[in-house]
Amino acid sequence: MTSWVATGGASATIDEQGRLVFNDGTQGGQRILRLTDASLNGAMVRVSLVARPTPECTTQLLVLHPDAGFIVCRVSPSGQVIDAGVATELSVQRQADGALAISATYFSTVGAAGLGAGALPASSPGTGKPQFIFDSIEVAAGPAEMPDADRRIVVLDAGSDWRFAPQWRRLCPRVVPVAVPRPTGSFPLLRQDVASYPGGRMLDAVLYNKKGRRKLNRAAEPARSSLLAVDRRTLRKFADSAPFEVQEQINADCVRYDELHAAGTAPAPDALRLDTQGTEYEVLQGFGNLLEGCLAVQVRSALYPVYKGQKLLTDIADLLDKRDFVMSGLGPMPQGGQVVEVQAWFVKSAEWAAAQPDVVRERLAAISRLPGFGG
Repeated sequence: MTSWVATGGASATIDEQGRLVFNDGTQGGQRILRLTDASLNGAMVRVSLVARPTPECTTQLLVLHPDAGFIVCRVSPSGQVIDAGVATELSVQRQADGALAISATYFSTVGAAGLGAGALPASSPGTGKPQFIFDSIEVAAGPAEMPDADRRIVVLDAGSDWRFAPQWRRLCPRVVPVAVPRPTGSFPLLRQDVASYPGGRMLDAVLYNKKGRRKLNRAAEPARSSLLAVDRRTLRKFADSAPFEVQEQINADCVRYDELHAAGTAPAPDALRLDTQGTEYEVLQGFGNLLEGCLAVQVRSALYPVYKGQKLLTDIADLLDKRDFVMSGLGPMPQGGQVVEVQAWFVKSAEWAAAQPDVVRERLAAISRLPGFGG
C-alpha cells in the first residue's frame, strides 16, 4: 500500500500492523490517496478494499476517478451507499467488527485511481484527524471491450457544454455517446470527455423541427442562448434576467435529426438528454419516427415560459405519450427559491416493452437502473 500517495492536504502513514492510516488534513474539498498506474487508462478498473472508520471519523469514504473529477462511489462510515457515482458494479458489506469491505468497478480514462475522505458539502474543511484505516487495497484492470452491436446503448446529449452526462458511465463500455454541443462555443473539455468513451463522437449541429436558417440569440450567459426570444414577463416574476440579455444575434443553420440519420451522419439513438433552452419540444419533433425505437428521454422543461412560444412540460409529456413513453422521474431546478424549470425523465411503457424482442427489453432494463429512469 506504499504506492498510494496522499494529496490535497491529506497525509498517510503505515502503522505497526502494516495498515495504511489516512488523515484527511484540514483543507476543504476532497482529500485524496492517489495511485498512479498507466495500465488503468482505458480499462475497466476494480478497486477492492477493507477499511475501518476510526473513532474520530466524521467523513465519508470515497472511491474516485481522479483528474476526470468523477466520484465512483461515496460510502458512509456505517456502510450506507450515499452515492453510487459512476460505478458499473458496487458491493459494500459492513463486517461484524465494523470494517467496510468495498468492491467498485468503473471505466477509467486516466492512468490513476483514487481514494479519499470527504464530507458534504464538498467544500467542508477536514478535521486534521485520522479518518480511515485500510487493511487492504487491491486494484485490478481488465479490458474495456466494446459489446456486440445489439447490446450497445447510443445516447444522444443535445445541449452539452462541459461534459457528457456522467451517470451514463455506469453502463460503460456499452454506452456510445453522441454529443451535440451548444452552438456558442468550442467546449474542449466536452470533446475530451466524449472521446474517452469507446466509439464516442461529437455532432456539430443545431437541432430543430425543420431545416433552415434561424437567428440564434446569443445571451450574456452563453448557456442561456436560444433560438427563441426571452419572455420577459416570466423572468420579471421568477428570475434574474441579466444572464438572458441578448448580446448579439447570429445565424444558425438548423436541421432535423431524422434527416441527419437518413443521410448516414447520425446514429439512431437509444436514449436522449435534451437541454436546448426552450426548443426541446421542437427538437423532439425533429427525431420523427426515430422516437419509436428510442427507449428513454431526459429533458429540461419549463413550468412557465422562459422563452416566447416555448412549449411546457405538459406539452412534452403529451408528445412523448403518443410515442409510448411514461414519466419515470421529475426533479425541480430551483432558482432563487422558486421552481420555473424541471428535469423530467421518461421511459418506454411496460406495455410497449412486452411486445419487443429480448435484446430491446434488456437495453431498456439497463437504462431503467439509472437515476431518474427508475433506478
